[in-house]
Amino acid sequence: MNNLGWFYHNGWGVIKDDQQAIKWYQKAADAGNLTAMNNLGRCYYNGWGVAKDDQQAVKWIRKAAELGSEPAKAWLAEHKLAP
Repeated sequence: MNNLGWFYHNGWGVIKDDQQAIKWYQKAADAGNLTAMNNLGRCYYNGWGVAKDDQQAVKWIRKAAELGSEPAKAWLAEHKLAP
């Protein structure tokens, strides 16, 4: 599901569609996929396919970090939002 979201987000093999990307990232994140949580958070942070929402961004990226995602931990540290 996360990979399908990534394909839609980047237009790989499908027409680029950030709303479809969000749909698939959300399904994968809800299923516990750490990469999808991180991707979903970055979409919220940047306003890709959704309204920009820093609270939702931090919520999803922090959740991924708490479950062990190193990229999510790095993002939080870079943005001075330690997990």
